[in-house]
Amino acid sequence: MPEYSSIRVGSLSSVSAGEIYAVEELIVHPLWKKSVEIPLWDDLALIKLKEDIEFSETIQPAKLPEENDDLPDGSTLTLLGWGFAEYGDEPHFTEEFLLSTKMKVYNLDKCKREHMEYLATYDDYEGEDLRTAVLPNDRMICLVGKGDFCTGDSGGPVVDENNIQFGVLNFTLDCGTAAPVPSAVTDVRKWLKWIKDKSEELENGIETQPSLYSSVLEV
Repeated sequence: MPEYSSIRVGSLSSVSAGEIYAVEELIVHPLWKKSVEIPLWDDLALIKLKEDIEFSETIQPAKLPEENDDLPDGSTLTLLGWGFAEYGDEPHFTEEFLLSTKMKVYNLDKCKREHMEYLATYDDYEGEDLRTAVLPNDRMICLVGKGDFCTGDSGGPVVDENNIQFGVLNFTLDCGTAAPVPSAVTDVRKWLKWIKDKSEELENGIETQPSLYSSVLEV
C-alpha cells in the first residue's frame, strides 16, 4: 500500500542514514502472475515517488539498457540486496547492510533444459504440471556462480560494470549459495517499452493502451 511505503537512498543500511522518500503509487505489471511456490512471468513493477530524488555524489540512478544491448553468455553481472544471507536458520532476519555477489550469464536454452530435467525428479514440488514446468523463459536471464540471491532479495537490481541494470532478481532454487540449476532474473531489455510508456503515463497523465502488453510469453 503506497501510503505506508517509502524508500531509502544514499545509505548501505536498510534502517538508518541516507534520505527517505515517500511513495505515491506502486505500479505492478498488468500481466504479472504468481503461484504459491514460485513467482512467475512479468515479475516487474514501478514506483512513483511523491517528490523527485535529489542526486549527489553518493546518490545516483542505475541506467536502463538499450533493447539491443548485447549480453553474451559468460558476462559478469553484480546482484545486490538486503535479503537473507543463509537459508534454513531460524528465526530469519534480512541483512541490515547491502550485500552483493557476482554471477555469470548462462546460456538460456541450456538453462531451460536443465530446469526441466531437474524439476521432473524433484519431489518437493507437488503436482506433475509444476514439476515439469520450464521456469525460465525468453524474458529472463539465467545466471550461475558460487554465490546466489535469497528470500528478501527479490526485486533487487542486477547491474553490469557500467551500472546498467540488465535484470531484476526473480527466482532461485537455493539460497545464498550455488543452486543445483541456474537462477533466473527478469530481463529488463524485454520490458523497456512498458517501462518507458508507463513512466510517460505517470509523468504526463497519458493512458497507455493495455493491448500493447498482451502478448503471449514464450517459454
